[in-house]
This record gives sequence, structure tokens and C-alpha cells, in this order.
Amino acid sequence: MNYPVRYFKERFNTTRGNPYGLKVTPTYYHSGNDINTNTGGNTDCGTPVLSVADGEVSSVHAHATGYGQHIHIKHTINGRTYWSHYAHLETMTVQLGQVVKQGDMIGTLGSTGNSDYCHLHFEIKNTPTGIDGIAKTKEDLKKWENPIPFIEANFDDGIIPPNDDMNKYTEEVFNQSKSVLPDQSYNFTDQLDKSKFKDELIVVKFNSLDEERRWRADRIKEIDGLKKTIEDLSNQDPLGNDVEPPAEVLPDLTPQESSFLQALISFFSWKRHR
Repeated sequence: MNYPVRYFKERFNTTRGNPYGLKVTPTYYHSGNDINTNTGGNTDCGTPVLSVADGEVSSVHAHATGYGQHIHIKHTINGRTYWSHYAHLETMTVQLGQVVKQGDMIGTLGSTGNSDYCHLHFEIKNTPTGIDGIAKTKEDLKKWENPIPFIEANFDDGIIPPNDDMNKYTEEVFNQSKSVLPDQSYNFTDQLDKSKFKDELIVVKFNSLDEERRWRADRIKEIDGLKKTIEDLSNQDPLGNDVEPPAEVLPDLTPQESSFLQALISFFSWKRHR
């Protein structure tokens, strides 16, 4: 599973709306999370909403009140059936019975129905409650999971934020190098400017998880080929100077990839001088 919006941890919160389990009125409990951007207000209107897991669309409904435009998707998770519920949508881009993959866009975040500002009311149900079901009692509430903790307990890291992706890749390169230099304790990732990983993200929009995975695989191939070029140039330099690869072999680099390649240059220079 994954979050219903991209960059949930970096850009969104569940603290500005009603929390899961809150008794909102004398007649019902809040059975989901209200997801808002950190910038507040209506700044998140139109944000793509994503299916949190593979599944089949089991309802697509539009109401003037209540949940407004909202969608249910049926999933099988760890052998059990669950339903994810996405409410107050501005647009809905799937149809009843449509099969979706984790990460597929199903609509956009909005403020339809009983909503004062743009946000995503998001639920996970473990029992059918009806399309417009609400938790009227504490016992009723057991039909719903606390959604964000549930996702995190069943998390599938098929989508890795770019900063973590590049950190993971540099660790893999270093682990490979240890087979060549088994007695060394050189920490490859110390060469990286960690502030760039924390503060800068690649912003690329994808229509599906498969499209994102293909993009990441292509980027890794490009960078891996460039790593080999840098190593070859380093080995060919008779004076042992640090080298810069010629511009014609450089792809368009993100800030993270530029830091990574600078670390590679330093690493191969260190290997040569050891």
C-alpha cells in the first residue's frame, strides 16, 4: 500500500481536520483522516488522488451534501478484503468496476459535499457499511481502520521519494565497492551533500505506478553508465588528477544526481590514491 497523495510525508498532514475516532456530533464518529496540505486553505485543490493499493472500483457517487463526489475501491490485503474510501473529490476519473493499480490517479482533491475547504476525507473499511455509511457508535467504528497507520503497517515502498531513492542507490554502490576494498571503512555517503536530499525533490508527474517505476529504472541505468564513464576516465589519467566527465556524456541531472556524481568522482580518486 501507499499514501493516497504523492509526497504525503513532505507536504501533507492529518492534524488540521478531524482525527480518526473523534465524536464529531452526538450522532456520529469521524471514521477517517482529513488530509490537507501544510500550506493550508484551498492550496491543495486539484491535487491528484491515488489508489492506495491494487483493486477494483466498487462505487462512484456524487451528492450535493455529505461526502460529495466520492469513490470506494475494493482491495485484497494480506488475504482479507478491505475498501478504501476517498471523499469530497473535485473530479472523479474512474468508473464502476474499473481495475486500478496502486498509485493510479482516480480523481482530484476538492471540497464537494459537506466541506468548508479543499481536503481529502480518506477511510479504510474492513466491513461493508453502505456507500454513505457513517459510524454512529463506538461499536460501529470497529468497521473502519485508522487509515494512515493501517497503510504504514502494510506499506509497499514501490514508490520511493527521489531523495531516499538516490540515498539507497549510493549505499548500494558503496556496498558493491566493499567487495573490492574489504579492509576499508570508507563511508561513501559521507561525500554527499545531505541538505540537498532533505530540501529538494524531483517533481515529476506520473499516471501510474508502473510508469514511475520505468522512469526510475531508466534514470538508474543512465547514472550507472555515467559512473562507469567516470571510473574509466579516472583510471586513464596518468597523473591521478580528479576528472570531470565531458559534457557530451552528461544527461540532464537533478540536484540529487549532481551531488551523487560528485561523490563518485571523489570516491574513484580516493580508490586510485589509496
